[in-house]
Amino acid sequence: MTGHLRSTYYMTGFVFLWAFIELMGAVLLARYSAFQVVWTRYLVHLGLMAMIFGWRAPGSLLRTRRPGFQLLRSLMMLIMPASWVFAAWMDAGRTAAGWFWSAPLMILAISALLLRERSSRAVTLAAALGGMAAVVLIAGRSVPSGWQWLPVIGMAASFGLYVVMTRLLRTEPLRANLFYTALGVFVALTPVVPFVWQTPGAGDLVLFVAVGGFGLVCLWCLDRAMASAPVSDTAPLLLAQVPFIVSLGWIAGHNTPNYRTLFLVAVIIVACAIPLVRIHSKFRVSVSQ
Repeated sequence: MTGHLRSTYYMTGFVFLWAFIELMGAVLLARYSAFQVVWTRYLVHLGLMAMIFGWRAPGSLLRTRRPGFQLLRSLMMLIMPASWVFAAWMDAGRTAAGWFWSAPLMILAISALLLRERSSRAVTLAAALGGMAAVVLIAGRSVPSGWQWLPVIGMAASFGLYVVMTRLLRTEPLRANLFYTALGVFVALTPVVPFVWQTPGAGDLVLFVAVGGFGLVCLWCLDRAMASAPVSDTAPLLLAQVPFIVSLGWIAGHNTPNYRTLFLVAVIIVACAIPLVRIHSKFRVSVSQ
């Protein structure tokens, strides 16, 4: 199996685990502060890593040649939810959630700038059209204005930087990459949590643990995807979460989508399919040779 093909599998796993985390997180966000949800997620993440690896080789969790860069990357995972919180405070939460899907195109631009990894025209077009369709599908005609642009751009840009920085750390130990991702956010949010803390009930506690556990596996998939192949080949696959979540909403609400919505979903699906078709075509050629 080629690295490119392996990357698509890991990226697909990341996207669908991320979707489930978002669904569970939405339940928690209805009752708890976003900062508590994020802090608890990474507390569970750290706890699981300590239980799995810490008792046997605790030093392996911290061993990296780039601790400063690791912590800087971790802060991207704090800036992203914090941007959404501030966007919601400015009555632009839905707008930010929609414009977030400009991230795949942003990832390609950042990747070209920092990694010198150039995407093909087909992949760039897929990221642009698929991202535009996702923005219209979720945000509608809502466009940020004034200071709203700051958290809206911050949300997409921080995620884009996290993905590219993960690619830059591909030669570092995977355990350290995952540990520092959680450590930076956990430490930064710890002084804030006492002011927003609400003690969860037993049912919500299970959800908190599930978000943290699945979150660890989700980020593991992303790290493995970035270590396997250039992000410039797979960035549009990130959009697959949108039709998946939208379809679940239709099923749960027993809704029939209109033709406009179906068209936008179809555009996103085609955008996701383009990198898959390209990579599988290359794989078949390599096998036949």
